[in-house]
Amino acid sequence: MDVLPRTILLKVLALEALAGRVSSNHLKYPQILESLRLERAGYNGEKSMDYPLKLLDKEKYFIFNGLRLEGTDFALQLDTYLLSQYFSVIFESKNWNGQVCFKQKPCQVVRILDGIEQGMPNPVEQVKTQKYNLNRWYSQNQMPVLPLEGYGVFGNSTIITIDKGYYEAEKSICKIDYINSIIRKLETLYKTPILTQKELNKLKRRLLKANTPQLKNYLSTFNLHQSEVRTGVRCPDCGLLAMEYKKSSWHCPSCECISDDAHIPSIIDYYLIFGPMISHQDFKWFLHLHSSSVATKKLASLKFEKIGKTKSTIHKIPYEFISANQEKSKNGTLLAGKCGKV
Repeated sequence: MDVLPRTILLKVLALEALAGRVSSNHLKYPQILESLRLERAGYNGEKSMDYPLKLLDKEKYFIFNGLRLEGTDFALQLDTYLLSQYFSVIFESKNWNGQVCFKQKPCQVVRILDGIEQGMPNPVEQVKTQKYNLNRWYSQNQMPVLPLEGYGVFGNSTIITIDKGYYEAEKSICKIDYINSIIRKLETLYKTPILTQKELNKLKRRLLKANTPQLKNYLSTFNLHQSEVRTGVRCPDCGLLAMEYKKSSWHCPSCECISDDAHIPSIIDYYLIFGPMISHQDFKWFLHLHSSSVATKKLASLKFEKIGKTKSTIHKIPYEFISANQEKSKNGTLLAGKCGKV
């Protein structure tokens, strides 16, 4: 059962939002687009695992996509986590082009693409770290520890070579077509249930409650100032950041489009670029609202959580608002293009 459905990564959404609000002439614009390309390629790799996992018995397995957990002194994010009464499995997706060589001495991973060799992060070590931290999280939260396996998963078009004797790589690196075979093998290894169905359901709820999606500060990453971010409400028809609020609606001076809720994608952009906290003044500034009373009314209608009771009151935009209204945002269609493998 897909208990935590795969949604487009916050990192992808944040980069799309930033790319849509930084001038294409800006020196950092190419870097933003390249980061967006890489993140979308990674997301496409994760999505490719959805089909084989859908073939599993929905009564036996819980599937968590993009699960992020925070421990006492660490955090971990899992591309795909499979949970059952008998065992659990981490799948770390790698959507890499070219030939990937796992070398034992020295221990390293080299990707060969267009005749050029490039060192890459080692999925074997990444999976080991994920397993270690997940077991720590279970221990810190006094949860029963299940047998835990982990695999780095590559697309079928990637050519993989593993040095003879590099047993860790031989055991934990696989192609996407072999996921179901691996799970069937694990079913023969782990035949004794560790959890009752009731305990499994409880663990599922604990994991979902502990899931904490992280929003990265890309302004800091690219050393951008707030003034370099273009503000305003984007027209849903022509894409111009110039809609004006009058007569209780948003009006585009370019294509004459009229909308009641065109400001929603802009609030999503604000969240993705600046974070969940927004003041009355920032709300007014970002949406180009000239009237304080209109800004107050609009902000109140959104029913965000208020922090403070004076003029310095801050409103917290909830993550649920972003996920519920993402379809209204067109940033991705404006900039995503075709993003294949890394």
